[in-house]
Amino acid sequence: MNYYRVLEVSPKASTEVIHAAYRELAKKYRDNTKMLTEVNVAKDTLLDSLKRADYDKTIDPKTGKKIGPYLLIKTL
Repeated sequence: MNYYRVLEVSPKASTEVIHAAYRELAKKYRDNTKMLTEVNVAKDTLLDSLKRADYDKTIDPKTGKKIGPYLLIKTL
């Protein structure tokens, strides 16, 4: 899953653009729990600078396709 495509934003998008895209998509998918979950995970990853840097290492900048694994580690 490409988080930038999920949120319909550019890989160079600012946090403000990501927040705005998230709010719009959260309204759009409020009745679709699967899509809303994907949108939430994408937003959480792209708004956290460390997670975003790790995630960006797994995306091919030319094609936008995933080139390696990315694990979301939840902290307790």
